Amino acid sequence: MRNRGAEIALTLVLLLIVFAALLWSLVLANPFAKQLTEKIAFAFLVAVVVRWVTIGFSEFEQVEQSSRGELYDAIDSATDKIWICQTWLPGHDADTHRIIQSRAGDIRLLFGSFKPGSPMFARIEGRDIPFTEAQVDVKRSVTPAINTRATTRFNFGHHPGWIAIIDTAVFWGPTPVHVDNWANDFLFHRSTIHRKKGAFLENQFHILWGPKHSHTYDEEKEKYNRLLP
Repeated sequence: MRNRGAEIALTLVLLLIVFAALLWSLVLANPFAKQLTEKIAFAFLVAVVVRWVTIGFSEFEQVEQSSRGELYDAIDSATDKIWICQTWLPGHDADTHRIIQSRAGDIRLLFGSFKPGSPMFARIEGRDIPFTEAQVDVKRSVTPAINTRATTRFNFGHHPGWIAIIDTAVFWGPTPVHVDNWANDFLFHRSTIHRKKGAFLENQFHILWGPKHSHTYDEEKEKYNRLLP
């Protein structure tokens, strides 16, 4: 609904026209003109109602379908928090700059760790990415966030696919074997933290953020990825 500003504005204009036409019909003396004005007004009203009923069903059916563009729009307009769990950001430093430039006060970035046994190794093997190249990808994603309000941790535990929690919106999707997570819009899903699925995924992020599944930037840099700045 937030992307239908023009349609909402047009609807308000049409409702004003309907209201004005009905008022005008009350003062018309000619019976034919009076009846015609009322019919036109009610036709507009029925059209508006039918259109918004259709939109309502469409929004309900597509509530979980999303896209990379919608995710970026949410990041740009964030005012509260941005929490993202990825092996690294597909757009590397460009994505990180976008996040840091937002107005969100609570920024948490959870990237993949190179600790032995981490899901990172299966990820880079599936995409035929050399070890050091993957370390550089993570470095590029991390660097703009250093010495900012963002907090960064590294996930060496379970990898349930990518998760992005932006204000009250929750975006998620699978991690394909051979392409980056955000390469295909049809794999993007969305919910909110107020719905069962969104609340579940938010809790998944909390679990991954804990010490059982992730550790700090300093530990990752000292032990597992010396390329980190």
